[in-house]
Amino acid sequence: MFRGSVNLNSTEIGSNLGKTVPYQNLFQNLPVPAVVLNLRNEFVICNDEFEHFTKFRLNEIIGRDLMEILIPAEALEPAKFLFGKLLLGEKVRDRQLIKLNDGSMVEVEINGTPILQKEEQVGLLVLITRLLPYENQFLNDFEKLKRLTEISQLIGAIGHELRNPLCIIKNSAYLVERQLFRGEGAAGRKYLTIIRREAEMGNKIIANLLHFVRKREPQRQWIDPIRPIKEVLIRYPLPDNIVLDLNSNSQGTKIFADPDHLEIVFLNLITNAVTAMTNGGKLTIELKTDANRLVYHITDTGCGIAKEDLNNIFQPFFTTRRNGIGLGLAITKQLVEANQGKISVVSEKGVGTSFAIEFSNLQSYE
Repeated sequence: MFRGSVNLNSTEIGSNLGKTVPYQNLFQNLPVPAVVLNLRNEFVICNDEFEHFTKFRLNEIIGRDLMEILIPAEALEPAKFLFGKLLLGEKVRDRQLIKLNDGSMVEVEINGTPILQKEEQVGLLVLITRLLPYENQFLNDFEKLKRLTEISQLIGAIGHELRNPLCIIKNSAYLVERQLFRGEGAAGRKYLTIIRREAEMGNKIIANLLHFVRKREPQRQWIDPIRPIKEVLIRYPLPDNIVLDLNSNSQGTKIFADPDHLEIVFLNLITNAVTAMTNGGKLTIELKTDANRLVYHITDTGCGIAKEDLNNIFQPFFTTRRNGIGLGLAITKQLVEANQGKISVVSEKGVGTSFAIEFSNLQSYE
């Protein structure tokens, strides 16, 4: 990568750098990237090799902090320790992750020495003496492996999640066929309701996955705030053992939001509430407005969420359900915030859970 190795006394170079033209020429002609910093870690001068390797021009970096320019966030603490030793007058030789001007990251070996004048430290001479491509490749492979692990977890969860509603749809369709053949229409309608509900569960899983893979910017418009709730309740019939209490004082008010986004939000929250009430219960949906805001409250009387889990429920892939994917609430939060809303939750184990979604961009109409 570099033109050669350095067998020079870097202390001698640093000490004499500012004094004579020969030493300035020697610095410029070093076969490895080299830079001089002041005691605030700010760039003073660099050689051509440094510009070529890092893709930074001297006029872009002079007077700026090396930590800001070259060190990525994940490598900041090791760099502070390394350059802290330099500032204390110690020579250093260590590996360091750096960020180039094109955004790529490489791991290099750094040699540093204090610059002394009359036995007083006045700056730092830093040489990049070796590129470590294997370690850099390892970092890239690690990121790929991490992403592949997430995808494999996702695929496994999809298999579990989609298998259940699809099996129910298949069995219910068979029973409908038999009931209709026997002329038992009422029983057939019951199974048709189950088919609709389970099909909507499969649709919810697919919608969440699609949003996770390719996020769509909100297409916001003025809408009746009760509309997305009613759309979800039509598409997702509640089980017979769930009592619905729907209240709204939002008449004459519109909110500025993407209706498709809100339908995903409320489908996630309502299906989660139903899942939490395995033995039945009450689902309360309230819309409350005042002069400046509208708040949705979705409350269930289900199993509740443990206190230690509340801080994690909006994190992707976090779930307490045995076969859950853990994307529903993470995507719900993303969609609410993308539409300039806020979401919060309170819950008590064994009592139930209540989500609040607030929008402040309102419009009144007759």
